[in-house]
Amino acid sequence: MTLSELVASGRIVDLIIAVVAIEALVLGSRRMITARGIAVLDLLSGLAPGIGLLLAIRAALTSASWEVVAAWLTCAGALHVWDIVCRHRSLANRGSVGADSRLPSRV
Repeated sequence: MTLSELVASGRIVDLIIAVVAIEALVLGSRRMITARGIAVLDLLSGLAPGIGLLLAIRAALTSASWEVVAAWLTCAGALHVWDIVCRHRSLANRGSVGADSRLPSRV
């Protein structure tokens, strides 16, 4: 199958989603085995909006109706909001709302 066929059929998106799923499994397994790395919920909430966008792209590539594309985009937007809320709550629980403690402070 050529690259042009992969794109036209939407299979390229399937491959990308498979890579993202493998990434999630590897990072999630690392977290569960070592108790180090990104928390599973944080990982999933970070990846979910991207999966929604990928599914919107797949729908557009396969000539799905605009309603299907819009539904996936809406889903991706809602998941993005959920990710932001989760991150805000996580920072609030650590007492550092408004500042990302992972970033160096400016002097």
